[in-house]
Amino acid sequence: MSENEAAAAIAIAISALGMLVVVSLLRTYMIDNFRNQLFALRDEMFLYAWDEGLLDSRAYLNLRVLMNGMIRYAHRTSISRLMILDAARRLFKIPLKMPDAFAQWVTAISNLPSDQAQKFQEYHNNALRIAMRHMVNRSPILWIGIVVLGIHFGIWRSAITAIDRAANVLRNKMLPSDLFESEAYKAAR
Repeated sequence: MSENEAAAAIAIAISALGMLVVVSLLRTYMIDNFRNQLFALRDEMFLYAWDEGLLDSRAYLNLRVLMNGMIRYAHRTSISRLMILDAARRLFKIPLKMPDAFAQWVTAISNLPSDQAQKFQEYHNNALRIAMRHMVNRSPILWIGIVVLGIHFGIWRSAITAIDRAANVLRNKMLPSDLFESEAYKAAR
């Protein structure tokens, strides 16, 4: 092995090590960011429940338990884990059963006035949106898929838009539409 080859091998090894450190730090940051967003949402929900006198409400208590579970297991939250669990559930034909806490939450929401129920539903939806965004952000495979789909649909939409614009120019500026219509009527007879 020549000196240049050895230097290149060392540079590659150092670069790979550096990438592992960056990926590890990025992973830790993403988990902490996910938790911080959930903490902020949970705090906002607490203040709302305090103002409305709902701290003893099943709707608040069950949603707080859900958010606490999401915070506690943030390091295990990933799209690949979710896909593996779903595949195993389907493979072994395990029926999807909602937890009792969720059924209680739905019942509690239905017993609240509509404005309060809507607010708790909004907190629930925001927690799930934060979790889904976290899972997408942690999945390099999804990043690639989103870019590929974005390019595909971007090109497809651009092509359709260009065709529509050309058709509008032809119809409005270059070809008299009444001539086309009269020819179509003649052909139909």
